[in-house]
Amino acid sequence: MQRERIRTEKVQKDLSDLRAEVARDDSRRTILAPAVEEAAKNLEQWIASGIPFKVTERQKQLNEILAQMKDGTVTADKSAARLWNVIEDEKRLSKESGLYQQVIKVEGKEELADLARIGLVALYVRLNDGRVGYAQQGTDATWNYTLVQTPEQSDQIHALFDAFKKNIRVGLFTLPSAF
Repeated sequence: MQRERIRTEKVQKDLSDLRAEVARDDSRRTILAPAVEEAAKNLEQWIASGIPFKVTERQKQLNEILAQMKDGTVTADKSAARLWNVIEDEKRLSKESGLYQQVIKVEGKEELADLARIGLVALYVRLNDGRVGYAQQGTDATWNYTLVQTPEQSDQIHALFDAFKKNIRVGLFTLPSAF
């Protein structure tokens, strides 16, 4: 009986210690949550102001992190870790170039286009009918797709797509400026 009483007292002490630790962790998480929210909002604005590459999908990822943190499904510290992974993904996107497909709005119509993304600096497009162009930021900070008109510029962009298709990712490319 005495052994069981001692064991029960030890379990109760361990339980109270664990509750105190959880309370300390909860206070840390409460402090961390606003910082995670602010960082996510800043990253969301940064994504919105950058080139129009899969913006909706990238922002959706941030919104999911915030929603799960707010409803308690994921703790603030785990949300911070997930947010850090998104930041690492953004850094990776800024270093890599590649070919993608995305629905874009050109001349008032939505079309599926091939995209040649050069980091997070430039985005060139090729439509199914062979027309090519690039994403250009307007004076009001919105992005539009400008189709090139001259054969020389068209050939330059087609050469970029051909090089990417052949996995040629380095070299000197002369391209029309989107700036």
